[in-house]
Amino acid sequence: MKIAILKRFFPAAAVGFFLFFGSFLFFFIHGKKKKMNKKHHKPKHQGKKMIQVSINGEPKTLKPNTTITKMLQTLGYDTAWLGVAINTAFVSKAKHDTTIIKSGDQIEILSPIAGG
Repeated sequence: MKIAILKRFFPAAAVGFFLFFGSFLFFFIHGKKKKMNKKHHKPKHQGKKMIQVSINGEPKTLKPNTTITKMLQTLGYDTAWLGVAINTAFVSKAKHDTTIIKSGDQIEILSPIAGG
């Protein structure tokens, strides 16, 4: 009865009360997430040395011995119309499968621009 009176005179307050109370109950019932045992939770790249590169001016981490083709696939690029430059040197499309990216490389992914 008291909630109905509250809803009649203060509908926004009633909604706020139920949202607060509902979230409180959710966290009370479910509690904190249990922490995983450290020996069972290992990042996928742990134990493997990752390389640091710059792609289009943004720092990225890649697996060692990554080729240009594999990098483009990992980043979700369609390789049909892209050009790639490593440390300001253009790499031809024929060499994308054999060129291995090294740590510290500055990589620019270039797309064609139409115009006249």
